[in-house]
Amino acid sequence: MSNYFITFINCFEQKLKEKLPGDSAQSKMAPVPQKVRDAFYLADPSPKKSAVLILFFPFEEGVGTLLIKRQSYKGVHSGQICFPGGKVDPDDVDLPATALRETNEETGIIAKDVMIIGKISDLYIPASRFHVTSIVGYINYFPEFIPNPREVEKIIPVNLKSLSDEKIISTREFTVGENLVINAPVYLLNEYVIWGATAMMIAELNEIVREI
Repeated sequence: MSNYFITFINCFEQKLKEKLPGDSAQSKMAPVPQKVRDAFYLADPSPKKSAVLILFFPFEEGVGTLLIKRQSYKGVHSGQICFPGGKVDPDDVDLPATALRETNEETGIIAKDVMIIGKISDLYIPASRFHVTSIVGYINYFPEFIPNPREVEKIIPVNLKSLSDEKIISTREFTVGENLVINAPVYLLNEYVIWGATAMMIAELNEIVREI
């Protein structure tokens, strides 16, 4: 584990204890305006709690994080690129436990090896009614991935420098629901199109990285 990686983790952990960029960063990649998202959230009597894991690890002489491509299925998030994670289980003691359990189930990462250092800002996904908490943690080695074929089509380790390159920001047209067509900001990472909640999380992640 390099001194650079250790320094990055220490600085990032400290930034998570300060005021987060929140919606000012997330909105840059939001598919709909904040007031629309707020209206949906206020109208939702029981949003479903979920948690994802933003995992850091040594990668390509720098810092990497992990994205996955979900399998295709009948659902809102079919085939999307996202951070590993999922819905809270009744047996989960807290939201970090949810993020670690889901990440282990989806990617094979050893939960006990992950050190949790905080979280970035929560967000609400109107299309699936998930209230998502983004847990941040790290491991001090490059992991061996064991993707769950029922849930994960592909494991995508990414260097943070690649995600922070503004040249990969673009827009794409999406159909939401049955007939609502929107133009949404996206990250174009090689052959992958990252949009929606994951793009919003990455936007806040990038803002914190730039600050350190």
